[in-house]
Amino acid sequence: LTSLTRLVVVSSKLTELPAELCKLLHLEQLVVSCCPIRRLPEDLCNLVRLWDFYFDGNQLVEMPRKFPPLLNGIKVSGNLLKQLPDAVGTCKDVKSIRAY
Repeated sequence: LTSLTRLVVVSSKLTELPAELCKLLHLEQLVVSCCPIRRLPEDLCNLVRLWDFYFDGNQLVEMPRKFPPLLNGIKVSGNLLKQLPDAVGTCKDVKSIRAY
């Protein structure tokens, strides 16, 4: 699994992402939707090839303080977030953010 480039988890009972996920250094797209996840691992910033970050329809109450450097798409609609972290503004390549 270490060479995995895309991971999609939809409508799972997953309540948290395992820390091992942050060791998938080839991961480019991460989609986790409609799961009861409330927080994301802070080490997601270690996914240096990640460019798509989709977490729609979960129960997120907070986001990591740092983001992967190549990130260009962020979708976090349908969560319990009150605001996005300031670190979103430091992502130079972000072309779209969906958070409603």
